Order: sequence, then C-alpha cells, then structure tokens
Amino acid sequence: MKQTTKSEKLHNVYVYCKENFKPSDRLFEDEASISDENELRFFRVIHEFFLQERQREYLNHRRQNGQREDI
Repeated sequence: MKQTTKSEKLHNVYVYCKENFKPSDRLFEDEASISDENELRFFRVIHEFFLQERQREYLNHRRQNGQREDI
C-alpha cells in the first residue's frame, strides 16, 4: 500500500478547502456555533484567501479583455 506523502496530504487539504470555502457561499450558516476564537479566525482567513483569488481572476479577465479595472 502506497503511503501518502506530506506534500500530497497538504494538497488534499488545499483542494478540500477550495471546495468548501467558495467565495459565493456564506462562511457559515451560524458562526456563533464555533466557540473557539482561533478556529473561527482560521476559517475566516481561508475563506478570505479564496475570495481574493476569485477577485484576482476576475480582474485579470477584465485586463485581458481590455476593460477598465475601476468598476
């Protein structure tokens, strides 16, 4: 049986986060259900990362099509 490398595990975590922290989705239905402040901050940071990636992709698309960035 092949053992999963640390790199593969981290990639799997990234893919999981990317699928579950989509910018179009609310972060949580009820953030109050998370009592650990560090855990909540962690989830918010991950969510913000993927939101920024989506914004970056959108702006790059506009630039490639010769559109202005000030929207």
